[in-house]
Amino acid sequence: MTSTKSMSKISSGLENGEDGVGKEIKIDVEREGWKRYSKVSYHPILLNLTMPEVTAMSIGLMKASEDEKLYSDQFRKIAKEIYNSLTDYGKGCLSKIMKDKGMTDAFSSEIRSYEYSITSNILQMLKTGYPGTIQINSNGVDYLFIDCYLTGNDGDSVFIRTKEGKERTFLISDIYSCECHMDRKVDFE
Repeated sequence: MTSTKSMSKISSGLENGEDGVGKEIKIDVEREGWKRYSKVSYHPILLNLTMPEVTAMSIGLMKASEDEKLYSDQFRKIAKEIYNSLTDYGKGCLSKIMKDKGMTDAFSSEIRSYEYSITSNILQMLKTGYPGTIQINSNGVDYLFIDCYLTGNDGDSVFIRTKEGKERTFLISDIYSCECHMDRKVDFE
């Protein structure tokens, strides 16, 4: 029900790359004279699922890869691409759910990489005194601290000073996302 001209315009837009929910969607095309053929290309995974649904799908794909030998490599690849396409907060949610259920084997390297990035940013904030943005889920409550400072740690916990000057203590294991802002240093009093 769409005209050839409209389809051509949509197709050209996708060939050049279009924004789709914050991710660029682009179709690779091969040309042969006046004919165009789309090549196989990877597209960002755009999921409208809750974290329990993403977890069920990811773990389900990994478990299916153990039983279904024909598609096992594809199932593992898709499950890991889903994990890697999540935000840090999503990775934290999925990692925590998998840890609580004792199911971290399938994503051990991805979880290690995710946790390493958080630890590195925490250490960088502590060492340099730069502010950062930290997202935490503690006892089911989400906290977001923008331009906060880490004033110390005791091994399991970090001490956070908000930009309003309030001091808070949280478990490091409750941090889902930590980003150090190297361009915004402000001195404490």
